[in-house]
Amino acid sequence: MPDKTDFPQAAEEAPSGTIRPALLRAWFGTLFGLMMLLAALWAAIVNNNGDVAAGVAFLGLVFVGASAPQVVWDHKVRWNQKGIEGPTKMFGLTLGATRTEIAWSDIVRTGRTQTGYWYVESGDGRRIYWSYLCAGYEALTRELRRQCPTLFVR
Repeated sequence: MPDKTDFPQAAEEAPSGTIRPALLRAWFGTLFGLMMLLAALWAAIVNNNGDVAAGVAFLGLVFVGASAPQVVWDHKVRWNQKGIEGPTKMFGLTLGATRTEIAWSDIVRTGRTQTGYWYVESGDGRRIYWSYLCAGYEALTRELRRQCPTLFVR
């Protein structure tokens, strides 16, 4: 019978994970905004009512502007034993398409924007943003506390 020492110890898996916004919610918001824009066009052409059309069009643009970037751009946040990688720029009230990586040892600050996004920041000013609406954000928070115990993480 083989001894336990005959087999190499399985390397402990490094903590890693991914969080992402709910795409179903983003698609719904985008499609709802597009339907509002069509309703505004209909109100302007058929009913010749520019005031109502302008109000509905504005609301439609808000929905599309907030939801479409989540559908089009990759807003996932990934982490592993080396660091964290994710969206690094704000685009109005949502996140942009630019991404970056930050090593755990380079993180000097955590915080929250006025629009409700959480972030980590490196010493050179790079940031990675995510939202509490991302499924599994609690796992990222736990990993941040584990990797950067001296920082305040909400």
